[in-house]
Amino acid sequence: GDSFMKTKDWEDIEPVWQEYAQEQFGECAGARDGGRQVKGGRKRIRKPPFKLEMDGDGMPLLPDITETKLEEKKAIVRAFLTSHYRICSGSDKAVVPWSAIIQSQDDFVERKYLPEDVDLKEPSKLQNWDTTALLNFWYARQDTGEGPTFEFKAWKNKDGDM
Repeated sequence: GDSFMKTKDWEDIEPVWQEYAQEQFGECAGARDGGRQVKGGRKRIRKPPFKLEMDGDGMPLLPDITETKLEEKKAIVRAFLTSHYRICSGSDKAVVPWSAIIQSQDDFVERKYLPEDVDLKEPSKLQNWDTTALLNFWYARQDTGEGPTFEFKAWKNKDGDM
């Protein structure tokens, strides 16, 4: 058949496609030219990561979330898990492999580090109840000071091996 690109006016649908891709796949979808859309559209500004305090051992400390809105709670979960993943992997540039964790959570995290009815997922996909449950659970563990608040038991290297 004929090439779509040669027979249709791509510029007309690109903004609609970008918006769809953004909704479906998140921030990195359709990012070109350093994250700016080349032709028209909105420039998406990535929020800076949430900054967690660290304890004397270099472990991330969770803040009290009583008055915290959902988007900030998600940012705290992301920062907390990213910090722990980087500590586990020994790389300060490591990226949490969310899809691998969703597929086989038990390979990465012992159940004792999660509330009973909550599974990990990419933080932007969390609802208010599971975000709050995770943070309150970890905050309670942090408060008692008995053992680690959270720990990854494994990480993936550059080749995708555990």
